[in-house]
Amino acid sequence: MKNTLIIIFIYTTLNCFSQEENNDNKKEITKFEQLSKFPLASVSYTSYSNSRLYSDNHVRETSMSEINADAQFVIKIKEKMTYFINRIHFNQFNNSGKEVSSKEYFHNKFYSIAYSAGIIRIINNKWKVIGILTPTIASSFEKRISTNDLILQSSIIASKRVNRYFEYGFGLSYSTRFGQGITIPLVSAKYKKNNFSFTAILPAYISASYHFKKHKIGLSMSTYGNLYNTNIDMITSYELDKLGYSRINIGTEFQMKIYKSLHLNIKGGISVRNKFESINKDGNLEISLSGENKSFFCTGLHILI
Repeated sequence: MKNTLIIIFIYTTLNCFSQEENNDNKKEITKFEQLSKFPLASVSYTSYSNSRLYSDNHVRETSMSEINADAQFVIKIKEKMTYFINRIHFNQFNNSGKEVSSKEYFHNKFYSIAYSAGIIRIINNKWKVIGILTPTIASSFEKRISTNDLILQSSIIASKRVNRYFEYGFGLSYSTRFGQGITIPLVSAKYKKNNFSFTAILPAYISASYHFKKHKIGLSMSTYGNLYNTNIDMITSYELDKLGYSRINIGTEFQMKIYKSLHLNIKGGISVRNKFESINKDGNLEISLSGENKSFFCTGLHILI
């Protein structure tokens, strides 16, 4: 499954460049405001409640948590036309628990480091096109880093600013996150008027929020996933070559302005469709396991400009 954080980064970047609309009849220019703020840097921690995972004759109680951090910046190549964007993202996924029958405990850590580089091109005042390439190293780092730890993802999306309230777009995302190349179509939409905003980038993310003067509250659904190169035994008696974990988080969001551009974000809800998958050296799916639904809680700090 693709990394939703990369997809959200693409879309928030698209929405953070104001555009101008020429009105020939009135001989004036209307400048559109940004539909969302640009995420300059962020750090967050997510914890999941204990749940059970069933495989063969084994039942394991697991506890999971994540740490995410990223930073991004934009270099202007040509004013109001072309921009070069950069982003570095770090993820640490922790999984611990015990075998119910044997009481055997386990604790594993997985890491991913991604760099995104892309170009934003603004066309005829309404259309924007962005292309991004994201190489990622994802591994347990139990062994020396090799090409087996490398995941490549590329995306291209075009968006049109219809008016001061609404923008839509479409594109494609290509990823080797399953051990083989997969192309996924993308559809995006952003609406903001008065105190209400709606954002969607399908099939990865949907949110609706109500904005107050210094904070906002809303609902969201996000799809997350990653594939780590590993040879450790975490969920079955089989030897795992690559381990993938994906889930869908559904819940409420609260964002509060702390000081100037610094914001506190709090999320909580339920995590559904929790799936563990093992990919062999040939890129084929060997094991697919489903875990119980569980609650999650996420808190983080964001610098928005």
